[in-house]
Amino acid sequence: MKKIIVIFGGVSPEHDVSIITGCLTLNSLDKSKFQPVPVYVNKRGEWFTDKKLFNLGFYKEYSEKKLTRVTLSAGENVLYAYKGNKPLYAVAGAINCMHGGNGENGLIGALFELCNIPCVTTDTFTAKMAMDKTLTKIILKNFGVKVVDYKTVLRVDFYKDIEKTVYEVKEALGFPVIVKPADTGSSIGITVANGYEELKKSLTYALRFDEKAIAEKYIQDFTEVNCAAYRSNGKILVSELEKPISSHRFLTFEDKYSGNKTGCKKREFPAKVSDKIRNEVKDITEKVYDEFGFSSVVRMDYIVKEETVYLNEINTVPGSMAYYLFYDKISGLTDLLTDLLQEAFKKSLSKKGNAYEFDSDILSFKGVALKK
Repeated sequence: MKKIIVIFGGVSPEHDVSIITGCLTLNSLDKSKFQPVPVYVNKRGEWFTDKKLFNLGFYKEYSEKKLTRVTLSAGENVLYAYKGNKPLYAVAGAINCMHGGNGENGLIGALFELCNIPCVTTDTFTAKMAMDKTLTKIILKNFGVKVVDYKTVLRVDFYKDIEKTVYEVKEALGFPVIVKPADTGSSIGITVANGYEELKKSLTYALRFDEKAIAEKYIQDFTEVNCAAYRSNGKILVSELEKPISSHRFLTFEDKYSGNKTGCKKREFPAKVSDKIRNEVKDITEKVYDEFGFSSVVRMDYIVKEETVYLNEINTVPGSMAYYLFYDKISGLTDLLTDLLQEAFKKSLSKKGNAYEFDSDILSFKGVALKK
């Protein structure tokens, strides 16, 4: 039976949301093919495993007593007990369920790659690109994909001269503007500013969560739609469009996670949009997924204003693995996870076909006088 690490939690404002995705994944994995191994990362970044971690109710009165602290070692596909360095499991694969932080910026995927463990997650570069909203917009524009006008604000520059920074954002974008931390998701740290003083407060708030914030021109009377993609048997599968519904000016954290199992309080699925918009969103989703070289399941969030489509954000570790965009029942997550693991295994096997050795005489130091 292939042992599969399901890693979740983490040092991130999205820690609690990640627990939900992790538990859902642990309990949905096909037990006839895989043995799920929970690895919970606490808010200090420490790793733990135990059967109790399967139960979502455990986290209401969380205690680390009797949990086993664990770690990995570079070059080995083995999960070790932290104390005593005792090997616990030889690991066949992993599923990244860590939202935000080191889970979504590519570092966890890089760690598993160093340990030769195939992981359901996207590559380090594409993960970092998608996590950083500024990088996302720069690269999307070069691919001819429309993005909303924006301006980046660094924390160091903001506190060096607050008035100057706020004035430059106002001059570039006008009002209203929507302000976000550049490297977080789940609508954490996001506000809308309608004037100069509000903008100052919004930037101060966003920069609590990240060293970089992004201010975007607020599009009035827009429609938000989501679309996801993943690869199965070498083919990119694109979901139907979802329209999340909110009574706020943007989709809040509460809208996303205080509702039903889909992670949205209210939703319209499939979204009632024109065929033109539907086809354009699906085409962009497939194009971006393919050309950026994404892996695993990726959800892309769009803003639609009349007949203009803007790609707003890319989520490489979406809540609940975005299974609900492909299946109408929770049982569909089992099939999705199997597909994602099989693709991760294939990708890892393909990399093993690369040549990593090259014979040379460079260390012979011929003709070089070595001195102590």
